[in-house]
Order: sequence, then C-alpha cells, then structure tokens
Amino acid sequence: MFTYSKATIQFAEKLRQIIRSILTQEAKLKCTGRRFLDRRQLISYPIQVIFYNHKSMLGYFDPAFYELGFHEKLMHCGEEKLYSIVRHELAHYLFF
Repeated sequence: MFTYSKATIQFAEKLRQIIRSILTQEAKLKCTGRRFLDRRQLISYPIQVIFYNHKSMLGYFDPAFYELGFHEKLMHCGEEKLYSIVRHELAHYLFF
C-alpha cells in the first residue's frame, strides 16, 4: 500500500505535465493520457512516476518497469533544475 500526501500527489501530476510537455514539444512525440507513442506511433509506453528518498540520486529510469523515479526533495527545487533532471531521465527512457 502506498500513502501519499496531497502535496505529493500534486507534485506527481506536475511531473507528468512536465514529462508530457517535453515529449510533445521537444521530442515531438504524441502523448495520450498517461502514455506516449513511439515515432512511428505503433507502440505506446507508460508515463509512470514514483518518488523515493536516496542519499545521492536525484532521478532514475528503470527499464524493467518503464518507471521514472524522482527524489522527493525535488518538490522544493526550482523549475529550471527540475526540467533538467526530467529531461535527463527521459533521455534514458527514450534511448532504451
């Protein structure tokens, strides 16, 4: 069972919006709800966001679960840093 605060749920939705924005505007991929399509629009992939608390990692992509993980402290960082970290993790996802 997962327990999230209202702030965490709002931040997760903000991250999904940032991810969709980067995918559509920068990577030129089509998004549908919580999924995005490959360039040929044949395969869709999930936009899964989770939070964690780790000493040294700010984000990661887990190819086994198609999951983007972000450190909980990113809720309090600036927009520019947040976008950079999301772009970095999306690059891992797209390269995979």
